[in-house]
Amino acid sequence: MKSELINNPKRAKQVIAYDGIKSKKVHPTDIDALLEFDGKYLILIELKVKGNKVPKGQRLALERIAVKWVRDGGEAWIVYASHDTKDDEIIFLKDCDIFEIWSSKRTLLLEKTIKVKSFLRELAISYKIDKLKL
Repeated sequence: MKSELINNPKRAKQVIAYDGIKSKKVHPTDIDALLEFDGKYLILIELKVKGNKVPKGQRLALERIAVKWVRDGGEAWIVYASHDTKDDEIIFLKDCDIFEIWSSKRTLLLEKTIKVKSFLRELAISYKIDKLKL
């Protein structure tokens, strides 16, 4: 299967080596997906293989970004989701299972998973984010 949003699949598969860009306890992290609307809404998404945990440093980095966004007057969410896709298959973000959602109001550990696309659809309706309507 192919993705309509990946312009160069070979480039998307390239590994980024962080060698030489770390100190004792600090090293680069990534954000798997970022959605931003009108300087007001920010959604950060971190994906893990089902059963893997989000490292403490990565969690802190994402939360610090989101907290700063909220302090500047916006709304922010961090979505932690999982997948069980094989190494050679495309991970479709819309189908990943959310297991935790951070917002400035509270952190929800979900007992029943929700798909990323369903959550984004709910945000679009709840916050009247027309650009997010899927």
